[in-house]
Amino acid sequence: MRLFSKEAPKAVENFTTLAKEGYFDGMKINRVMEDYLVQSGSPDGESGKSIYGSGFENEISDKLIPARGALCMANMGTDGTNTSQFFLLQTRAKIIRSLADPLDNRYHMTFEAYLKEAYGTEMTKEQLAPYATYGGAPWLYGHHTVFGQIYQGYEILDKLNHVKVNSKLKPKPVVTIEAIRIFSFEG
Repeated sequence: MRLFSKEAPKAVENFTTLAKEGYFDGMKINRVMEDYLVQSGSPDGESGKSIYGSGFENEISDKLIPARGALCMANMGTDGTNTSQFFLLQTRAKIIRSLADPLDNRYHMTFEAYLKEAYGTEMTKEQLAPYATYGGAPWLYGHHTVFGQIYQGYEILDKLNHVKVNSKLKPKPVVTIEAIRIFSFEG
């Protein structure tokens, strides 16, 4: 996974500092939504910890999109509520492509119009094109900080995404993060 410290410096600093302190070691996966996301980052699945003392603001970059494999900050739905909770997006491109026809045929609206009406997310066809190729969650664009991206290990994300869950979307049996290690590479 690569972290984007230039585009999301506060999120990356928060995540890497907590990881280096061992905060995430042994932590449970808190939520799994099949074909959508895998979430963790807090001991109880509700709260979280921030090195800044409280929640911090979103860092939205036009260069980063919530594509499949994106590492994003989970928040309470409002800016300034990011802590240690994060999620990895798993939605495949075929799911994104399958949304356009029903919207057009049943509701007579484009995917772009739906995103604007339902989520307040304004995107052009050109901005949506990568999601049809790579997958992800375009409805999250501009609402959650993207601060990393998986480049290898998609098979692990896919296995996590298909674990059995209870009615609260918590994995059953429990799945834990063994450890998160941070490495620096030059180049």
